[in-house]
Amino acid sequence: ALDAGFDVTFGGLNLSGEFVYEFGNAGSIGDQDLDRDAFGGFAWARYTFDVPYKPFIGARYIYYSGDSNLEDDKAEDFDPMFNGFMGWGQWIMGELVGEAQLANTNKQVIVAELGCQPMENVKATFLYLHNTLNEPYIGVPGVGRFRLEDKSWADEFNLFFDVDVTKWLYVHVGLGYVTPNDAAEEVFGDNNDAFFTQVWLWFKF
Repeated sequence: ALDAGFDVTFGGLNLSGEFVYEFGNAGSIGDQDLDRDAFGGFAWARYTFDVPYKPFIGARYIYYSGDSNLEDDKAEDFDPMFNGFMGWGQWIMGELVGEAQLANTNKQVIVAELGCQPMENVKATFLYLHNTLNEPYIGVPGVGRFRLEDKSWADEFNLFFDVDVTKWLYVHVGLGYVTPNDAAEEVFGDNNDAFFTQVWLWFKF
């Protein structure tokens, strides 16, 4: 894998991105000897206003290639083992779709974000995420891949609060809602909206 990235700031504007090209022997599945030819990456722009409460607005785009022909010997689906490990919010997007429903392959995510710091030690962030499959299938080779009629997966809405309670304790509270689109309804059926809540406590020593 070849990996390149950047992270630069101009005043209140932060731009970052990372891009990975994967190639070489991808192993064998049955009678197929596969060669990897895949691409993944993200681009992120955020502007923070220099006013009280530090409001910010941003947009992100995450891309993982999918396999356009599941029967040939070219593995075009991105292998997430070789992404850049820059973590949640960059390579991994969304709490429910991005971590529980779809693997980091064969998908695109468009993200809009708004946020602010209502207090010096508190940050609030709202995210809207539109999730689409690159190719109309889900699953991974060797385990099972299922063809679908549509590629539009789901819309996810996240609201996060991050609080530095003391210099030893950090608290995160997250709320979220997911509404499925046509591709997800093929898998889960109609009327399968999902919700989540989460609380993290991090102790620093």
